[in-house]
Amino acid sequence: MFFVDKIGGESAIKATEKAMKIERSIAIGADKAIAMTADGDVTESLPDHSSEGSFFDLIQSVQEKLSWWKDDSPSCDGIFLYMPDMTASIENQLSNYILASMMATFMNLSMVIMDAPPDSNIKSSSPLGCPRHHHKTMPPVLSSLLRHPKWLSRSCPVPCKKNHGYSDWNALRKSSTNDIPETVCESDNGRQSHVFVMGGGETGKYFEKYFKDSMLQRPSPVAHDWALRLGAKPEEANVFSQLSGEQIWDYLGALVARSDLLRFQTWILGDVVRLIAPSYLPVNHKDIHKGVYKKKAWRFDAIQVPRGDELLSGSKTEHIPLDHYLSHFKCSDESPQTVFIATRDRKAVMKEITTLGQKHGRGQYKLGCNTFRFRFYLPVTHPPTDTSCAARYSRTVTDISRFLIFSNVRSLVGDVDSGWGRLVRTFRLKLTSGEKYDGDESPVSLTSTKVVPGTMPPARVPGL
Repeated sequence: MFFVDKIGGESAIKATEKAMKIERSIAIGADKAIAMTADGDVTESLPDHSSEGSFFDLIQSVQEKLSWWKDDSPSCDGIFLYMPDMTASIENQLSNYILASMMATFMNLSMVIMDAPPDSNIKSSSPLGCPRHHHKTMPPVLSSLLRHPKWLSRSCPVPCKKNHGYSDWNALRKSSTNDIPETVCESDNGRQSHVFVMGGGETGKYFEKYFKDSMLQRPSPVAHDWALRLGAKPEEANVFSQLSGEQIWDYLGALVARSDLLRFQTWILGDVVRLIAPSYLPVNHKDIHKGVYKKKAWRFDAIQVPRGDELLSGSKTEHIPLDHYLSHFKCSDESPQTVFIATRDRKAVMKEITTLGQKHGRGQYKLGCNTFRFRFYLPVTHPPTDTSCAARYSRTVTDISRFLIFSNVRSLVGDVDSGWGRLVRTFRLKLTSGEKYDGDESPVSLTSTKVVPGTMPPARVPGL
């Protein structure tokens, strides 16, 4: 087991001795909460895995020690302190954040973000660049990119501020190369907090070592409640606890896609709107501000067409004609059918469009049984060699715009196995099962998505 480093002497957190009600607040949509309670002694209700020396010994031990299991104790007694790596690419930052949230909710810990201080050296190296809000340049930290939802943080502040600053937490994070560092310290409210510290670049390592097998284990003593913490309805949590193998990862992905886990800051989404607006895509700006959370797909389709330097530097080196991408769309009653094309070489694609087939009206082209109308958004104006703060932010907005479009469109033809592609695949998942699950059909579906070139990659835990 890895929870071994006790700084500050003996833990002041006492074990729960009596049966208590557990109150869980799960935020749904725009921070709307549903309160759920369960009666009984939780630790006694867990199966006995002690003879196996399994990870569930740890889960049970932590739940026995942490006092938030008592009605009169706040949830901030158990903290998963996440320290983002803002030098990583934007897609990796988002993936690491999602994976950290999977581990925090699995352990039933309050996930709190510890951003680097403004005077750190990340400003010159962060791919985020320089987002602006009301003419003020925001620091290149995760909180400038995302709004951390209350159902994850449980409104807990950074713990133990009186005796633990950023450098102290960072030193503790670096103190172990194999085990997740932990400590018990006194928070500002005078209570003892049990804190587990993890950096953004360490999420994959700790997931593989400590969490993966336990998350896949069935029967599981924690799967049902874990699903509830991610916003599942009781009947959905029942289905989740019956799943096995890759279905578990896709079910988690569908829960994440339905939640408001990835909530971009309003100034980020405002710049996304400004980038997309000139393309005249049939999407309401209010829907863009909802981010990746959607009730209905946006009423257009999208294809990803690598051209130019993408073919030279990327893993997809084969030049695939534009009409091959379009052939994956079924015959549609909609005429014309709006298709957004994501490419770095708009001129090359425009040249291909003119050779597609019969021109059918202004800016419309008939190919087979469909009539298409193509849309692009304005390309990034900064050259690849420009590493200025403004250029980095411009690329960030372009990448997030493409991610939001790919996640929300009606049908997608492109890559879902790159860093951004795996995120897109997660946010195109949706639950299909109701209260009952007979094991014959998958309880999760992937919204109309075709991989070109290649085949659909296997399911992964969200964020990996």
